[in-house]
Amino acid sequence: METQTLSYRELTYKITSMIPCQHIIEIDTNIEPIRTNQCFKDSEYTTYHLISKQQAEYLLNYTQDENILYSPLLDVYIWAITRIETGWNLGRVDIFTNEYIEKRRKNKTYKNIN
Repeated sequence: METQTLSYRELTYKITSMIPCQHIIEIDTNIEPIRTNQCFKDSEYTTYHLISKQQAEYLLNYTQDENILYSPLLDVYIWAITRIETGWNLGRVDIFTNEYIEKRRKNKTYKNIN
């Protein structure tokens, strides 16, 4: 099996630290999408959290559809979360296993943010 299912709370333990920043889209009007999904594009309700480049790369490689943005003004990455129907303990996300990620590194399909 190439994925495992975690709660959002468990995923935040892997991210380790993030800073809530709900008004980031008002501060920087030129936010660039690195990866967005349809849920994000259609959502009026999204929570924003500032994360590091390494955390953004983790989400980009280990998850399939988490929204990752970049603020050129502040030079920070943003995790835009659109899961509002449940709490952090109940919301579920599939992440790729370490074995699958190692295969991607060997095949040179692991994505680095430049």
